[in-house]
Amino acid sequence: MGDSLKTVHTTKITHAGSIKQEVGGDIQFGVSSCQGRRQTQEDAHAIEVELRLLDDDIGSNSSLDSRRVLPGHALFAIFDGHGTGFASKFTASHLVSTFCKQSSFIEYSQKFLMDSERQRNPTVKKKGQHIKDDKDTELKSLLANAIKSTMIELDAIILHELSEGHNYQCGETELSHYDGREMYDQFDTGTTAIIVVLAPQYIVCANLGDSRAILQRSSSDGVSVISLSNDHKPNNDEELLRIQNAGGEVIRGLIEGRLAVSRGLGDFAFKHTPSVLCALEKIDSCSNIDDYVLPEKQMVTPVPEITFHCREPALDHFIAIACDGIWDVLSNEKCAEIISAIFNEGEQSTALVCEEVLDQCYAKGSLDNMTIILIKFPAQTIGVGGGVMKRRKQRIKTG
Repeated sequence: MGDSLKTVHTTKITHAGSIKQEVGGDIQFGVSSCQGRRQTQEDAHAIEVELRLLDDDIGSNSSLDSRRVLPGHALFAIFDGHGTGFASKFTASHLVSTFCKQSSFIEYSQKFLMDSERQRNPTVKKKGQHIKDDKDTELKSLLANAIKSTMIELDAIILHELSEGHNYQCGETELSHYDGREMYDQFDTGTTAIIVVLAPQYIVCANLGDSRAILQRSSSDGVSVISLSNDHKPNNDEELLRIQNAGGEVIRGLIEGRLAVSRGLGDFAFKHTPSVLCALEKIDSCSNIDDYVLPEKQMVTPVPEITFHCREPALDHFIAIACDGIWDVLSNEKCAEIISAIFNEGEQSTALVCEEVLDQCYAKGSLDNMTIILIKFPAQTIGVGGGVMKRRKQRIKTG
């Protein structure tokens, strides 16, 4: 997000890595980001391939290491900032540590690890299906609650940082020194969030705003492209109702005629938080307004929409996670088609595939910052050919 400009920044920041699996081959991932036709880079991302149980309260006699790695768990996230890049970059820096310290995640981790140990014990009898299903439901609920509480907590921390004047991106002083318009603008900084957690059995996606994640997998018709997230736009029925109930209105598809997304972190000018309401002189006191500030009741809520999809190791090809700089010019299906074509042309590097997607979006006229994360599963085949480098040589040759 932000204003576009004539000077174009096409330098990409790219890296790649892998996740080792006990069976089936490694998972490869790549990420690439480009400022593009914007005055500033307000995208940020976070990747953690070794989620850990972080619990200082686990005693020394426990069989569980307080920093034990959760096998088969990884996290990938993109944050598309607006106003400034503070909210997006702050969230990217603090997401994993905040998530891993949530009580729901600690409980999930303990139950997952103990269950894994029991399953490896040959003396343990197989459980009935109904018991297995109940355990599955419990673990999913704990993981979803951990993600939800993480986003709500990060939203509160961002508000505290801004209220105390800790806007490292802009180097501003305390907000109490601002006049009304400057203060209102400062509370406008915000970010979308798209988070994918890979668990051994599930692909978990949490979304705030209009960044997006898709999954391509084999199907009876060839391949199918599955949307892991839904865009949160103010005109969506559920979003519009919440906005109106919070006292807001949607004008030309924008909240209060100004904001294009209805869920996100930050954007406190659209949230009934005590310190913001006091600072903007909308209320006289910051006490006894709990019912007025529930996160799920806000015009712009920090409560994510969370989906679960079962992993299908023999069928899953890849996941693409991207900000709206990609989706503004590519449909879900077109993005998946481009990625598939590059793999079929012999490209093995997920990082180069990401860069090629950015090049394609830039050529199609994307006006925004662009960031994409690509997660390639072992079932994705690689064809024969010159891949991305061959494409680049052809573009140079044709001028």
